[in-house]
Amino acid sequence: MTALKQRRIGLGYTQERVAKEAGISKRQYIRIENGERLTNILTAYRIAQCFQSTIEECFCDYFNPM
Repeated sequence: MTALKQRRIGLGYTQERVAKEAGISKRQYIRIENGERLTNILTAYRIAQCFQSTIEECFCDYFNPM
């Protein structure tokens, strides 16, 4: 499970809610959350803001692969 998914579930948010707040489609968010797609810095920032977190915390899987 990615850090992004852990945060979302921990906060009780739906994928649809995060996608809407980030200004992207639900499908695009799912791909980002599953690590199937990289995103641009603006979208990463919006997702992190939705979680009241930082890009580094939300996307740590990209910085420190398991």
